[in-house]
Amino acid sequence: MSHPLTPAEARSEARTATGLFVFAGLVVLISVLALAVWGLPALTMVALAATLLVYLMLAAYAAGLLPAKTGPCRSTISRSSSPAAALPG
Repeated sequence: MSHPLTPAEARSEARTATGLFVFAGLVVLISVLALAVWGLPALTMVALAATLLVYLMLAAYAAGLLPAKTGPCRSTISRSSSPAAALPG
């Protein structure tokens, strides 16, 4: 069940979405330019850069540098329920 967004949350979501679209557009533009300059090896360079970016984001998240998403989408499992409680016997 979702709750309606406040105007501040809606603006924040719109800013985030705009930033992601701009970033994706720049990545596509740079990829096309690199492909025109260096040919097919440019695709390998783009793939390696994307892999490095993903690894760096995972490391930053694991180190606690990126905040975890909190709010209404949190886990609904209560503290009293545990995997051991579900086992028979």
